[in-house]
Amino acid sequence: MISRRQTCVACLALGLVVATAGRALGQEPGGPSLPGPSSSGPWTSVPGPVTGAAAWPPPVASGSAGTSPTAGPASPGVAAAPTVDVSGQSPPLLGPDFKLLQPVAAPSIPACPPESTWYTRVDYFHWNERLSGQYAVPVGVLNGQAFVNETGALYTLGYSHRWGQERFRVEAFGGQMHYAGWELDENGDFAAPLAGRTDYLGCRGEYELLFEPQWWANSAFLLGIGSRFWVRDLQSGFDSQNNFVAGYQETWWTFYPYLGLETKVSLGHTELYGCGHIGVTPFAYNKASDVDSPIYPRAGIDAQAEAGLRRGRLSLAAYFEILTWGHSKTVTMGSESGIVDIMQPDSKMYTIGGKLAFTF
Repeated sequence: MISRRQTCVACLALGLVVATAGRALGQEPGGPSLPGPSSSGPWTSVPGPVTGAAAWPPPVASGSAGTSPTAGPASPGVAAAPTVDVSGQSPPLLGPDFKLLQPVAAPSIPACPPESTWYTRVDYFHWNERLSGQYAVPVGVLNGQAFVNETGALYTLGYSHRWGQERFRVEAFGGQMHYAGWELDENGDFAAPLAGRTDYLGCRGEYELLFEPQWWANSAFLLGIGSRFWVRDLQSGFDSQNNFVAGYQETWWTFYPYLGLETKVSLGHTELYGCGHIGVTPFAYNKASDVDSPIYPRAGIDAQAEAGLRRGRLSLAAYFEILTWGHSKTVTMGSESGIVDIMQPDSKMYTIGGKLAFTF
């Protein structure tokens, strides 16, 4: 007959055997098991990028943070709490098989890096003014014939910068033009042909937003606005009858909103590109130095076009631009000659030339 003491000893021995067996079954050949998420429920990843397994401290074997690995295994069926990392980095992503998971980066649109360009241009410049029939002018000048022509070389130095979808450019330009026109008498009528010289000095600024559709590779639509300011300095001279004609200055300012397009094609190590825009000149200001008040030419058009080759940091292109304005109202005002009627005829300027640019 088994006594109560023997029964207690047997139960104690059985408990020790079961505990020992359980500990042996919970171990792996390489050492004690690492706690991890339970396989009995869904596994939740801890957000955060992983740069490599070597960048993370080894996980603690205990089921609770801050407990020694020798304190015992985690309770069956309960997911271990994530390890507290005081390094400031996010914890690694571990799967149910205790392997590091590589996160899948969300797709993103690559941003265009900032780009700056210095450039210079040498253009053939032409300024033209045309009159209508309200003036008593010599035969052949009426009916839209040219009243003033100025031609010569215009030199430009410019800088442009792009960041993201935005781009701006600034330019300074100047040149000396040959003037061919007519002398006005005290009544505002044309007396004799006049040849002389006109100096130009000015600046320009443009700002653009670029929209690059995914369905049209290497192309962009432009939405921009530009402004141009310049001084037109007509030098004193002599007409065809050797009469002295005093010079004067005109100060001009205009702006022009526009829409445009640019595109490029790769030719191996060289790139063929082209761009252009068209807009309007809704406002213009013109003030001559020998009269009291400004006048305001009517709206016209603005257009630019450029095409060239780009290789590495250098590019070479052909360039064309045209700006026009309608004739202003006739305004009566004071001048150095007394009370006169002043108006600005239909006016047009265009340039065509070459451009050399360096991009960095």
